[in-house]
Amino acid sequence: MKELERSIRDLGFKGAVITTHNRGLPVDSERMFPYYETMEGLDAPVVVTPYSYYTETLPLDGKAEFLGASLARLENPHRATLRLIYSGIMDRFPKLRFLLPHLGATFFAIKNRLNPSFFQWWQNEAAEYSPQMPEDPTDRFLKRLYFDTAPPFWRNWEIKCAIENLGEDHICFGSDYPVHIGFLKQATGMIEHLDVDDRIKRKIWGENAAKLFGLETAGT
Repeated sequence: MKELERSIRDLGFKGAVITTHNRGLPVDSERMFPYYETMEGLDAPVVVTPYSYYTETLPLDGKAEFLGASLARLENPHRATLRLIYSGIMDRFPKLRFLLPHLGATFFAIKNRLNPSFFQWWQNEAAEYSPQMPEDPTDRFLKRLYFDTAPPFWRNWEIKCAIENLGEDHICFGSDYPVHIGFLKQATGMIEHLDVDDRIKRKIWGENAAKLFGLETAGT
């Protein structure tokens, strides 16, 4: 925790990174509480990056590495997003903000499918830190959750769905560069050709991230 404080207070870092799990330890583990408490006290966001752990007894036609790189990196951000929302973490640390990768994986598309399942099966077993879950926990916590657009594989309608479901003020430009040398060019083209107002594009390009990380933008 001392290094976190030194990096942000003394070195000027604007946030810190964790993975979607740490060798199986989930983002809502109590072992993460001191980290979150420190980040909340520093008023700095937590950036979550995917970490694979998907395994199969019988790999898909010998393509275990493909499943790890694709399915696991899709499933992990979704799982982490749900655990942050429904575990009580957001209530326990009411000022903590997160930047989640890959539009939350499938979360951007199925957000409104999740609450009915939660109330039907698990409402009476909510985490001790949040015994009285609100009627719509996803929307209540979304104001402190941001999502990046990496990797540059999304179709126009998928990003527009994310804007509609997650809010235009919470989508940040992402590329996954330099995982692949062409990702930055693909990612910029993806947003340039997005069928939305320029005002929304400006938010995605940098205004939302500037707000999240406390940065100045041109004209401010």
